[in-house]
Amino acid sequence: GNFPVWLAPTQVKVLPISDKLNSYAKTVHDGLLAQGVRSELDDRSVTIGSKIRDAEMEKIPYIVICGRREEKSRLMSVRRHSVGPIGLLTMEEFGKRILKEIKQKS
Repeated sequence: GNFPVWLAPTQVKVLPISDKLNSYAKTVHDGLLAQGVRSELDDRSVTIGSKIRDAEMEKIPYIVICGRREEKSRLMSVRRHSVGPIGLLTMEEFGKRILKEIKQKS
């Protein structure tokens, strides 16, 4: 089913673009878990397109993509299920956004 964020078993899936970025993606994943967000890290050695497609098929509400640009600027590229790209956000901005959505059960 297409669960709302507050009810979804996995609220965010973190996807590193390559194996070299697994450590940054793990940092993002751990930061989300620390804020109380149900997050999963997909560090498989497959293409980013495949990871995004899999997350969309699993109907994960938010997808966070971690690339070189995001690592350098300490940002994350955020996508919303069935909406598309939201943009580059800091961990704090994204945390506030998703926690507000979870709290309001919207």
